[in-house]
Amino acid sequence: MNPMLIAIGLGALTGFGLWSVARAFALPRPRLADALDLLDGNLQVEPQPQTTGLDRLGTWLRARSRRPASAGTLRRLKLAGRSLDRHYAYKGMWALLGLSLPTLFGAVLALVAGAGLLLPAGLGLVFAVIGFVLPDVLLRQAEGEVTADATEALLTYFDLVTLERLANQSGTQSLRSAAALSDSTVFASIREALERARLEQRAPYGELKRLGAELELPA
Repeated sequence: MNPMLIAIGLGALTGFGLWSVARAFALPRPRLADALDLLDGNLQVEPQPQTTGLDRLGTWLRARSRRPASAGTLRRLKLAGRSLDRHYAYKGMWALLGLSLPTLFGAVLALVAGAGLLLPAGLGLVFAVIGFVLPDVLLRQAEGEVTADATEALLTYFDLVTLERLANQSGTQSLRSAAALSDSTVFASIREALERARLEQRAPYGELKRLGAELELPA
């Protein structure tokens, strides 16, 4: 087969892949009929979470992978302060990079030296798989460091609660005031737990205990 035709085909496939990624970032265009029905009150729209940028790509990939994330992955992501959609976006970007580089390099060799494209194409598929699982591996490798940082933040929170109690704050007030002093992942999770307990009109200690079990933070 003519190497030029092969290179053109590979370039077209790469361009289609990049176009697909760009389309995932683009905002959807509603149909005119649906927009008119919505204005007339004849169409009810379920509220959807607003995602932008990389999160839109991650949402698109996660919806098509149909593989639920494990509890361990969700826990590590929460400790790292990263959303599941952003994690899938990283997986997609690394997979696309792993697929594109060997393929483009093989196309250049085919044009310059007349080399075959079977090996670069195979390497591209292998690198795409490696790129897709690479964020999971990196997240798992950083688990120890992230857990240590979270524990340190939690101990700091305890100190802040103690100071609030010494300032004659009540137990619940001390928990809320201390949690509002930082935007770190642990403090944000504590604020969410305290808010859930408040909305359900329950004491906060059970919700904090549940959060500790969920994040696997014995402290």
